[in-house]
Amino acid sequence: ANKKVIDWSIQIFSFLNGRCEPGQYTFPFVFPIPDFCPSSFEYNGGSTASIRYSMKALLVPLEDMKIAPMKFKLRLVIRQPPV
Repeated sequence: ANKKVIDWSIQIFSFLNGRCEPGQYTFPFVFPIPDFCPSSFEYNGGSTASIRYSMKALLVPLEDMKIAPMKFKLRLVIRQPPV
């Protein structure tokens, strides 16, 4: 069964005049990983078990534009810090 542990939604950037001109963009950001999150894990033996994390980015157009949001999803690997 799948279970969401963290479900955050934050705006990291707004374009001037709401228009995204053609080009390549980078939007650096940081967010804390809660201490209760276990490390990523995957087991494929007689049964299957996993702990997976992913991040999704959306570029949401202005309401007057008749286009769908652009989406990108990335899988993350979370490791516990050394003790």
